[in-house]
Amino acid sequence: MEKKRTGYLLKSVTERLKKDTDYMLSRKGLTFSQSRLMFFLSQNGGSATQKEIEVFMDVSHPTVVGLVNRMEQNGFISCHIDPLDRRNKIVSLTEKAKEAGNSMLDSMKLQEQAMFRGFSDEDRQRFDDYLFRIYTNLSEKHMTRL
Repeated sequence: MEKKRTGYLLKSVTERLKKDTDYMLSRKGLTFSQSRLMFFLSQNGGSATQKEIEVFMDVSHPTVVGLVNRMEQNGFISCHIDPLDRRNKIVSLTEKAKEAGNSMLDSMKLQEQAMFRGFSDEDRQRFDDYLFRIYTNLSEKHMTRL
């Protein structure tokens, strides 16, 4: 069998990871955007304003409103008006979201264990270093002129 080119292999691995992640999230009743919002909230003590969410996700206000409404309907978040500034809506994780988040972390750990089966700690560190260098190389300004 012919050895595949690096770019093709990276794309194939990325697509496989995305497919597995989408499946895992769908089993929890979540989308990727919703999981990003849950991660952001968990990193910020479990709650944030809608404006903070807009900035983090780099999306418009109507997009966040739709995302928040769907997640609230599905019981992953709760919302209330900020008593100190009634213009702000505070979005908070529910217990259901916290349980789903823990389950997602467990699934991600299993996925990483499978992905790096047979790799030594040094192999894995080198791999991460190489990927970071590739990412940095492709992010440099001269690449935008291609």
